[in-house]
Amino acid sequence: MQHIASGARRHHPFGVMHRHRAGWTLPAVTRAYGDFASTAPGHAPPVVVALACGFLVVCALLPLLLVMRCAWSARRSLGGCPVCGGHAVREGDAERLGFVDARVSLQCGQCGVWRRLVVNQADQRAHTRRLARDRRRIRGSLLRLEGRRRELEMRAFILRLRAEIAGAEDFLAITCPPPSAWPARRPHDR
Repeated sequence: MQHIASGARRHHPFGVMHRHRAGWTLPAVTRAYGDFASTAPGHAPPVVVALACGFLVVCALLPLLLVMRCAWSARRSLGGCPVCGGHAVREGDAERLGFVDARVSLQCGQCGVWRRLVVNQADQRAHTRRLARDRRRIRGSLLRLEGRRRELEMRAFILRLRAEIAGAEDFLAITCPPPSAWPARRPHDR
C-alpha cells in the first residue's frame, strides 16, 4: 500500500517524487569562480586540510616508529657483548617476568662475560631460535669437515698400505704398537 500525502498520483514507488512533466527542469546551480566559502560553508581551505592530514599521519606513525626503535635496540643488546663486541653465546638462560617481559642471562662465547637483560618475550624467543639455527649450522659444518678429514685420512692410509706393505708382517709392524709398549701381565690378571 502506498502512502500518498496529496491526492495526486506520484511516479516514485515510495511516493516521494512527482511524475516527469513536460517543460519542467531543475534550476541550474552556479557558483562564482574561486568562491569556496559560499559553496562549502564550514570547510577549511585546502592548505589547512593538508596540514591536518599530515599531522594525523605523523601521530599515527610516531608510535610505530618508537616501537620499532625499541625492538631494534633490544635485539641489538641481545646480539652483541658490551665488552668485546662478540656475537657468540656460550650459555644462556631466560625467565618470564610478566606477561610481556623476560629476563635473559647470556654468557659471551669469546670473553666469558655474563650479561643480564630485560627484553620482550618475542625478542627472547627470536634470539633463542637464531642461536639454535646457528648451532645447527655449526654442527653441520663440523660434520662435513670431520667427514672430509676422515676421508682424507683413509685415502692416505690406503696409499701408505699400498706403498709400504708387502705382507701381513709389514702390516702388523706398522699398525700395532711394539711389544715393549704393552703393559706386562701378571699371572693373576687372567
